[in-house]
Amino acid sequence: MTGTLHGQTAVDYGRGQRRGNRLAIARRLHAAGVRVVITSTTERIHLRRANWMRVAEAVLSFIADLTVETEVQRFVDSVLSRAGGSTSW
Repeated sequence: MTGTLHGQTAVDYGRGQRRGNRLAIARRLHAAGVRVVITSTTERIHLRRANWMRVAEAVLSFIADLTVETEVQRFVDSVLSRAGGSTSW
C-alpha cells in the first residue's frame, strides 16, 4: 500500500462480531497511516479495539446503530471532532 492514504480516515462498521477477515484490511490501512475508526451496536466494540488491533491508541471505537439517523449524525460528529485535520488522536 502506498503512502497516498496517509492522514485519511477509514470507517469500518459492524466490527463487534468475533470473526471476520476485515482485521487484516484495518491493519494494512493503519500501517499506511490511515486513521481507523470502528463501530458496532454494542459495547463489545471497545473490546475489539483493545484486543485485536493491539494499537488501541491509534484506533477509535464507537457504539452506534447506523440504521438510526440521529445515531449516525452523532457518530459522524464525534469522528469529525476527534479526527479533525490531525493524524494523531
